[in-house]
This record gives sequence, structure tokens and C-alpha cells, in this order.
Amino acid sequence: MTPPAGAHRFELFDGVRADENVPPSAVAQTHLSTVFFAGNRAYKLYKPFDAGFIDARTVDQRLALCRQEVELNRRFSPDVYRGVMHLDDDDGLPRDHAVVMRRLPPEPTPCTAAGRRTSQ
Repeated sequence: MTPPAGAHRFELFDGVRADENVPPSAVAQTHLSTVFFAGNRAYKLYKPFDAGFIDARTVDQRLALCRQEVELNRRFSPDVYRGVMHLDDDDGLPRDHAVVMRRLPPEPTPCTAAGRRTSQ
């Protein structure tokens, strides 16, 4: 698969690539997924395993999970959930899929919020 003229490509993980203008700046792990933060976007990839309540062992199962997540969450946060990205290998074959979201600012934690309090 040849990227469009002028497009930059970067490695997300294990040879999976996506066209994007900026490389990932941070990565977050959950028990079900890996989230890559790049510029103003976040890309969530489901881990390929069966958690009992979610089976994400195959590429098709992960695609279905991504579509379900976007469909359900777009109702409440349409400006956050942008869609599903199809990640292809160099031969154009589907390698994986990712939920594409608008990157939100980090939420303040109790520690950081306490540090910002002003005395009155």
C-alpha cells in the first residue's frame, strides 16, 4: 500500500502503520486496549485476547468491537468519537482496526488539583 503523496507514516506497534502527520507522543495501557496519543487524536486498539466478557482474538472481532464502541459512544460524545481506522499492512491487507477519538486534555487528579488551589 502506497501512502498518499506528502503523507507521513509511523509505526503504531508491531509493524502496524497508519497515515498521520505526527508520531505518537504517549501510550496508555488498559486491560483491554492500548491507546496511542498523537497530536489532537487518540487511537485505541483492542488487545487480541479473550477476556471472558469480551472476545477480541480475531481482526474481525476487533473491528466489530471498534464499530460498537463508536456507535454507542457517539450518541453522547459525537465530537470525541471520530470513527474507525483500518490499519493495513504493506500489501493492503487488513492488519487491525482502531477507534479514532479526539484527544481530550488530561483530567486533573486530586494531587494536581490540590496544588492549584489558591489561599483565600
